[in-house]
Amino acid sequence: MSTIPIAVYDACVLYKSQLRNILIRIAATEIVNAKWTVEIQNEWLNKLLANRPDLNKTRLNNTCAKMNTYVLDCLVTNYIQHIEKVILPDKDDRHVLAAAIQANANFIITFNLRDFPNGVLAPYGITAIHPDTFLNSIAIGSTHLFCGLIKQLREDYINPRVSAEKLLSSFEREGLRDTVATLTTMKHLL
Repeated sequence: MSTIPIAVYDACVLYKSQLRNILIRIAATEIVNAKWTVEIQNEWLNKLLANRPDLNKTRLNNTCAKMNTYVLDCLVTNYIQHIEKVILPDKDDRHVLAAAIQANANFIITFNLRDFPNGVLAPYGITAIHPDTFLNSIAIGSTHLFCGLIKQLREDYINPRVSAEKLLSSFEREGLRDTVATLTTMKHLL
């Protein structure tokens, strides 16, 4: 019996709604056991509100609450004890690694790979992975499941409807070039 890998989602991958939506949908499957902390949620939420004051804070707080309900056992707690033990290029990222250590994670999903050097993560059995690499590997390894999730995401857009091409274009704008290239070959499943 294989174990489901554990991945801590960094705040930067939860910031943009499309990517967050895909990652949360994947987290609800048995492909990955996704984790985050209240601190990680507050980080992306506060940054988003600072950059987009037009957004409704109550709605975003509801999004966080729904994430925590939709993905079972996602919140990591009791990770503070690890923060002082780790040294990273950006000390503000230590809480993410501390959460990954506490969760016995295999991966940290982040755009900021250089902030999580392999030499620091390796002793803990953790690897930092770009979200495009992560999602593309799922698209290739679990094609029908992944395409089904993307199709459902597309069909959830009712007014207005969103074509597969438009959805893939939005993924590309969010930095998912390899994933889009893979999905383009499977567009008939979307």
